[in-house]
Amino acid sequence: MPPGYLKISSGLGEAPPAHVIVLPVLFEGKVLGVIELASFQPFTQIQKDFLNQIAEMIATSVNTISVNTKTEVLLEQSQELTEQLRERSAELENRQKALQESNAELEEKAELLARQNRDIEVKNTEIEEARQVLEERAEQLAVSMRYKSEFLANMSHELRTPLNSLLILAKLLADNAEGNLSPKQVEFAETIHGAGSDLLQLINDILDLSKVEAGKMDVSPTRIALVQLVDYVEATFRPLTAEKGLDFSVRVSPELPATLHTDEQRLLQVLRNLLSNAVKFTDTGAVELVIRPANADVPDAIREQLLEAGSLRDADADLIAFSVTDTGIGIAASKMRVIFEAFKQADGTTSRKYGGTGLGLSISREIARLLGGEIHAASEPGRGSTFTLYLPLHPSELPPQGYPQFTPGGMEPLRGGATAVPDVELPADTGPARLPSDPQTGPAGLFRRRRKAMGAAEQRPALPGQSGQPAAVPQAPAAPQEPRPESGQEAAVPEPRRGIMFDNEKVLIVDDDIRNVFALTSVLEQHGLSVLYAENGREGIEVMEQHDDVTLVLMDIMMPEMDGYATTTAIRRMPQFAGLPIIALTAKAMKGDREKAIESGASDYVTKPVDPDHLLSVMEQWMRGE
Repeated sequence: MPPGYLKISSGLGEAPPAHVIVLPVLFEGKVLGVIELASFQPFTQIQKDFLNQIAEMIATSVNTISVNTKTEVLLEQSQELTEQLRERSAELENRQKALQESNAELEEKAELLARQNRDIEVKNTEIEEARQVLEERAEQLAVSMRYKSEFLANMSHELRTPLNSLLILAKLLADNAEGNLSPKQVEFAETIHGAGSDLLQLINDILDLSKVEAGKMDVSPTRIALVQLVDYVEATFRPLTAEKGLDFSVRVSPELPATLHTDEQRLLQVLRNLLSNAVKFTDTGAVELVIRPANADVPDAIREQLLEAGSLRDADADLIAFSVTDTGIGIAASKMRVIFEAFKQADGTTSRKYGGTGLGLSISREIARLLGGEIHAASEPGRGSTFTLYLPLHPSELPPQGYPQFTPGGMEPLRGGATAVPDVELPADTGPARLPSDPQTGPAGLFRRRRKAMGAAEQRPALPGQSGQPAAVPQAPAAPQEPRPESGQEAAVPEPRRGIMFDNEKVLIVDDDIRNVFALTSVLEQHGLSVLYAENGREGIEVMEQHDDVTLVLMDIMMPEMDGYATTTAIRRMPQFAGLPIIALTAKAMKGDREKAIESGASDYVTKPVDPDHLLSVMEQWMRGE
């Protein structure tokens, strides 16, 4: 039987149909199915018509069933979608509610942000106004500092100029070279010289303080010998303590190295201030300087401060302590802070017993910090005080050959000249001078040797920022530098350079202050010089054109019309005077003054008030080519 044909079964068996009729089930022209009928007998027309009619009914029923089925499926889908829509609607409502809340919160934040922005704008305006005010004040401060520096420079000049003639003439009177003054008159001259020296020290202190405040004080660390420092302290302060009847000792620990790396001038300046105060405020008893290693006994506050300042490499770094102890009046606890402030003293009343400006400790503290250290004070009223300078101690090499070694066996006092000072070369920062061999002992002999060495060292131009002062020339601590000798004792004062004599060489002084000219002329003529004078730069050039045999010029810097810088430059342009020694004499002692003088053509630079011995030494060096 062909595929797709039915078999007709009966009780007698099965057989292929004789007739087959296939009717499509159509609904609205769409075939929904097929009706296939088979028969052994042919289909009659009535049967065919019936089948056609029943096929239409079947198509309608099948379509209805199909549509209902689809409708149920769609209904189920619709119900599912409706449920999903309801859920999503609820979720959307929740989200919308959350969004509304968020919008409300954002509105609040936006309003807050707007308020903050307004506040920020107001603050920015205030900050800008404050910044402008600060800039104006900073500019005013800079102008004020510049005016202050200029004022100090001018005041230094105005004060040093009369001091120059005062000190020189007082020194000439005190020397009494012609022997025509009475002892009382010599004493008057020495008192004038001592008062002038005190005034000079005050000027130097004020300049030092201004340099520290302006950040213009320089330090020049070099290798220095402890024995040299001890010799200087002994020579400077033993005469002063002896005059007051005080015991004085310097003790150095044998554990210390023989040399230190620091600025000698600044270290000596601090020690001078501390020792001067100790002598000044001690009427009976003793003054002592102890130099020792400082480790465990360093106050924690001092070590922490040095660490914060970067002066120490680590918390265990070694320190050296310079402790000055006295048995003087002491300081009350309430005054311990005040004493380190400028122009302040423990007793600040106008009726106080001890004078002074109160600058020494303030300057000493600032210098100690410049050196990487700090000063600590301890005192008890009526029992004395101890001021200790702590400095970093860096491992140092062995001292140069010839330096005396400290003997071990405890801290023994090093008394002044009991120790012989050999002929040794000074450290680099004191120039090429050498300490002369001298068999004399005692403080007077040592002081004289020290001054001779320093006199030679002064021939070297001062380092920048050192105010033109010699590196280690002692300043008057609390009394005149030249105490009168007791009967039978040799005066502990430097010997004037009376051995320097010239052969009537011509020297030109260019200075607008007739007092200085008179004082300098008096000194120079005593030493065999012929002096010419000009009161300003233009006149000085005219004098030189008329006297081409001038061998040296002493040039004042601050002069009207044509100052010393311009005059020196003009002289250097004259071929016949290209190599003429020109020594600048100036009362200005601010940073950069020396460099400016040298750049203008000056051969050397000496500050006023002029030390006659120093000036003669410098002149001899340039005139004789030494």
